[in-house]
Amino acid sequence: MGKRRSSRELTIKFLYQYEFNEGNFKNQIKSFLEQNSSEGEVGDFMKELVGSILEQIEEIDEIVQKYSDNWV
Repeated sequence: MGKRRSSRELTIKFLYQYEFNEGNFKNQIKSFLEQNSSEGEVGDFMKELVGSILEQIEEIDEIVQKYSDNWV
């Protein structure tokens, strides 16, 4: 599996976990990367993706709500 694909999969897993856990973002992502043995390019790209998504989360949520029936 390619490094970027691995990064994208880890991004989805992290965002799901992050949604349900409270606490310091930096500690959570550091712990997640350690647990998933994701350092170097994979971890760096994953952090970049997560950061971009979280910066735009309100816009993303609006788009999802607009096109999803019965979205809660």
